[in-house]
Amino acid sequence: MIKGAAGTAGGMTVAVPAALFCVAAGTMLHRLVLSLAGLNLPLGLFGALVLIGAVQVLVGAWSRSMAAVAVLGGLSYAATGWLAMAPPGQRLILGDFHGNAWVFGIAVVTLLVMVWVRRFRRPGART
Repeated sequence: MIKGAAGTAGGMTVAVPAALFCVAAGTMLHRLVLSLAGLNLPLGLFGALVLIGAVQVLVGAWSRSMAAVAVLGGLSYAATGWLAMAPPGQRLILGDFHGNAWVFGIAVVTLLVMVWVRRFRRPGART
């Protein structure tokens, strides 16, 4: 039996529903704005990106696999891109600052988390 295979396979299995959860929750959350003295703070966007990063770190640390983090991030990016490319009357993610930061922020967060998760890998693992 290959030692790293169970962690990678388990991580991939968990990554798919985790990605769908993060896309659904983040899409609902990313437009929330806190207005203080005329200043609009995008707390929902910050919360959505922190949510997806936290779930990626959790899956990566649990499975000790960078591949699981990559699948979670790639699937999340593809799903949010699909929601952003819907016909104009059906879009859930608009092409404004919040929408673009949500879609492209997923890619940035995924890359950062993949670098971070490298420290959880098993010695001698290739993924």
